[in-house]
Amino acid sequence: MSRYVVWTDNENLEVFVGFDEGIESFFLTIADARTCTGEAGSYLFHNIDHHPGVGMTIGEVTSTAARFGLELPSDLKRKLAEDARQYGAQDQTCSHRPNAPTPPPEVLLGNPEKSAPIQVLGWETL
Repeated sequence: MSRYVVWTDNENLEVFVGFDEGIESFFLTIADARTCTGEAGSYLFHNIDHHPGVGMTIGEVTSTAARFGLELPSDLKRKLAEDARQYGAQDQTCSHRPNAPTPPPEVLLGNPEKSAPIQVLGWETL
């Protein structure tokens, strides 16, 4: 299993992404550190709670992050694809599953005045 933290300019935002070889798919969690308890229902987005099925494709991870105003770095997307290949997963780039609508990140993060996208500062392996 791979797991990466994505650092942003919002100190309250906790973003984790990776590949789980057990379910042969990707995962994504996005949390507001001020309100997330780690329990189901306390995340802004958790693939198990907010996505049909357990796992996600890399395209679903990218598009879901974008709905929250996050653009994942291209080197991280390449690393995720490499992780999938390393574990022998099938093509993880396509999806036909619908995504549930999500409010804009500024509403979710309690800052309706903020209109700029969230800046990704970097990422690292956990």
